[in-house]
This record gives sequence, structure tokens and C-alpha cells, in this order.
Amino acid sequence: GSATGHHLALSAGVLLLLDLFAALSTEFFHDSLVYHLALPELFLAGHRFAVTPGNMLNFLPLNAEMLYGAALAFGGEEAAKLINLAYAGLLALAVAGLARRLAPGTAWVGGLAALLVVTMPLAPVENEITFGDNVRALWETLALACVLDGLAGSRRGWRRAGAVAGCAMGSKYLAVIGACGRFCAAATTA
Repeated sequence: GSATGHHLALSAGVLLLLDLFAALSTEFFHDSLVYHLALPELFLAGHRFAVTPGNMLNFLPLNAEMLYGAALAFGGEEAAKLINLAYAGLLALAVAGLARRLAPGTAWVGGLAALLVVTMPLAPVENEITFGDNVRALWETLALACVLDGLAGSRRGWRRAGAVAGCAMGSKYLAVIGACGRFCAAATTA
């Protein structure tokens, strides 16, 4: 029952706490050093977006990276890594809320969903480095929740779904695939 859900959610929280210790270390991940942190560092140094000849990904969406830039300015790499870890925690909560909404009356399903998110094989890697997938997954999960509101007849739900999907696409170009999938699902069920 409810106690099971709380134990599952607590287990997810403990795993995120373990990720916290790794997130407090200096960044070592190649993609983070040449892209996710490098572009904001260059922006802070030059007060403009810089083209780096060795990085073909300069044109990609940068909303997560700009928040990392603010963290770099005030707290360094570790602060940027903590922002990414916070996204992971919010993602676990969003998935738990979505699961409880999809399976009402089963108090344990939210805790199980949160635990599944933080125990996926790549979750520790994504949580312990400065990357862009946690924030994208968070926005996409919130967009899906908004689609459910839209399917229930809420025009506001559809508008929110579009806005949140736009935030996801501003985080990573791969979010376009998720937005298309949600649109197709909505078109076939509406």
C-alpha cells in the first residue's frame, strides 16, 4: 500500500543522494568539458556565443547550458553539476506524479516509477555529470502530463503542452522526436 510507495520513493531518494557525492567532484566527462560547460564558459569570457572549430554542435539549443553558465559564474563546475542533479530529482518526482495519475488508487506506483527512473543503467552517469538529458526528460514528462489534460478536454492543457514541449526542444534537439510522438498520440486519441 502506501508504506510500500514511501519505501520505494525513499530508495530512489537514497540513490539520488549517492549521486550527490559524485556530483560534488570536479567535472571529468568529455562532452561536458567540450560542450555543456565549455560553451557557457566561452560565453562568460567573451559575452557572446562563440564558435568553436573543434565542436560541430555549437548551433544546438542551449537553455540548460546557459543555466550552467550562471552556475559557473557563481559556484563553479560543481554548482553546474548540482543543477543537473536537481533536474534528475525533479524528473523522478514528475515521473512519480505522472504514474500516480495514470494509475489512480495504487499508492505504490509513484514510488516504483521514481525508483525505475533513478535505477536505469545510464541514470547515475546522467545524474553525476553536467549534461542535457535530465532537463530534456523533465520537460518532456511535464509535456506528457499536459497532453493528458488536453485529452481530458482542457484547452489550457494543450497550450501548456506546446509551451513545455518548446522548452524541451530548447534543451536538446532530440526533443523534436518526443514532441512528434506526443502529437501523433494526441491526434489518434482525440
